[in-house]
Amino acid sequence: MLGGIVVVGTWVPLAIVATSIGNTLIGSPITKRQAGVSLVVALFLLGTFAVSCWLGGALVGRFSPNARRMDSVLAGVWGWSFVLLLAALGHALRPALVGVIVAVCLALVALPLAALGGRWGERRRSAGSNQ
Repeated sequence: MLGGIVVVGTWVPLAIVATSIGNTLIGSPITKRQAGVSLVVALFLLGTFAVSCWLGGALVGRFSPNARRMDSVLAGVWGWSFVLLLAALGHALRPALVGVIVAVCLALVALPLAALGGRWGERRRSAGSNQ
């Protein structure tokens, strides 16, 4: 669960900054250029979520005694579920098809990157014990 808290704790401030930058750049009437800017901001948000999931998995892999890669994936699952809960509370998952697409995209990012972070953390843990 600590890994999921790390995911949300690192991602939420980055998401706030990216959202405020996007709101400043876009303005009221949406033109083609502004639609492109909103796509870039959305990709930046997804990228920061990916980095946060990797960090959560790395934390679990590095500092948890006897942690397996599945424990790191659980950090990604917790972070994914926390972010979906925050999005649902903000009514960002409406209509239902949008909610399903967002959930699948976030899961496709969160789970593999948390596993990769866990693998990196396991290597660091084993390298630290050899010294």
